[in-house]
Amino acid sequence: MGAGFLIFGALAVHGPFGASAIEAGLEAAAREQLRTGGIDWASAEANGRRIVLNGSAPDRAALGDVIDLIATINSADTPIARAIAGVDTTGVVILAEDKLIDDYRFSARIDGDRLSISGGVPDATTREALLAPFLKTSALKISDDTEIAPLSAKAVWADAARAGLAALAILGDGALVIDGFKVSISGVADDGAVADAAESMIAGGPAGFDYVVAIDRRDLPGLASEDKAQSRSLCQSAINRSVNGRKLTFAANSDQLDADERAMLDTFAMEIRACAGLKIAIEGHTDSTGGAAYNLQLSERRGYAVKRYLETRTNESVFETRAFGETRPIASNSTNAGRQRNRRIDFVVIDAEIQNEGANAP
Repeated sequence: MGAGFLIFGALAVHGPFGASAIEAGLEAAAREQLRTGGIDWASAEANGRRIVLNGSAPDRAALGDVIDLIATINSADTPIARAIAGVDTTGVVILAEDKLIDDYRFSARIDGDRLSISGGVPDATTREALLAPFLKTSALKISDDTEIAPLSAKAVWADAARAGLAALAILGDGALVIDGFKVSISGVADDGAVADAAESMIAGGPAGFDYVVAIDRRDLPGLASEDKAQSRSLCQSAINRSVNGRKLTFAANSDQLDADERAMLDTFAMEIRACAGLKIAIEGHTDSTGGAAYNLQLSERRGYAVKRYLETRTNESVFETRAFGETRPIASNSTNAGRQRNRRIDFVVIDAEIQNEGANAP
């Protein structure tokens, strides 16, 4: 702000002008924040210790960014730090009101080596996060026809979209369509374990959405595939019944099972008697905190902790562990709630004949 402003701020607090000088100092600081932040649609005035904003905001997200920018004055190392009592936005007009989820449309399609996405995304940051699973595949060409459309409840929508796109990323050719609260995904899986993993990732999406999954399983040839599919279906139903929509999660940086998790696994062990003769993969996941190599090891330890506990409770099924670290999030890692959901175990039914292919068994 410069030496002159600091001297002025000191006078505001200690000088003869009192409250009026504090008001003037806050107004000058707020206007400087707008100038340095390149904000040309808003003006700022001080009314006592409140900053009054006026102008036409492009959308609510832009208004939120300005409020956050003004709030940083309170954390600055100046004599007027912590002097702002609030920000008044009644004089701001929102040019683009946020849409409701009911009115939101988004689609993604994989066709050969091309990913095409279209429809609305809440902001550029969300779009980048949704594309993250595909950017690791250098051979995949991305055609992006999305448009920025501010969205109310964007966090929960983004969680549903992330679950759908993460599943699509591990399938072959397929499509994801999000129409309001309906999430539809279709695709091809040459490996039954991949199909089950995709279905598990979709099941991990947020509540309140209607998920429709149609995966073409290419790994079930001939008449025997009907019996095999039925057995897997009964087993997966038993798993779904035992977990009842819950996810077995962990504290940050921990592979320890608490009392609630052990109780959940006790119920799980009783229900999976329908899974005799089938192998169940215990898939460990982490949030993105920490290094990728450490998270991969942590997810393996989590899977192994669950495997050891279940093996003391049931002999009905064979378990193997798979570690995915931070690579398959089902929620945003930018919030505490999202990170908690990502520190999880998924249970995926695989055929007994599959011998640890792609697994990280200890």
